[in-house]
Amino acid sequence: NKIEEFVKDSIKKLQIKKLNILYIHDSSQLLKKSGKKIFSKILSLKKKKLINKIGISVYTIKETKKILKDYKFDVIQAPINIVDKRFIDKEFIKFLKKRKCLLIARSIFLKGLLINTSFFKKKYFRKWRKKIDLVENALERDQLNIKNWTLHYLNKHKFLKSYILGVSKVSQLSEIFKILSTKQRNLKDYEELNIDEQGLINPKYWSN
Repeated sequence: NKIEEFVKDSIKKLQIKKLNILYIHDSSQLLKKSGKKIFSKILSLKKKKLINKIGISVYTIKETKKILKDYKFDVIQAPINIVDKRFIDKEFIKFLKKRKCLLIARSIFLKGLLINTSFFKKKYFRKWRKKIDLVENALERDQLNIKNWTLHYLNKHKFLKSYILGVSKVSQLSEIFKILSTKQRNLKDYEELNIDEQGLINPKYWSN
């Protein structure tokens, strides 16, 4: 019942007329008894023009297909990076296009793990250290760094509406603009570097 209150408060703080995309952060909320009520309320906010699009954050293709069969979303936000390219599968993209659902990439540096590989010295991540070494070696061999490859690779996929990344200072943003201002050709997919272990590619498991 407080969803509308929260949305109006955000609009006021941001000093805008409406939110562009309102995301449901946890898809499991829709699979509970209150799921249809939650979605119905958000849909009413769209009709009231308090929000432009309804989005959802997802972690697996299986859960995404299950959700999209029961609910009409405008946008999904999914993890896409050099070791996790599940969501840019051709058949899945066709599935999204059929439902007129946009795809936005997140976790493009795997929550920062691919930029700061010192994390792989920690006990939980240590077992993936050799696989991450393969990623670093492949990029170094082709005279690329992870930021350069990622930003240009995502840009070449036209079906991607956009991508989300975080910065903590202006210099990082300047670095991103500098990378995007340069041309990069013949980017490899590096399919051999894919890691399908949920323990690494799904942050939900990291706290365990």
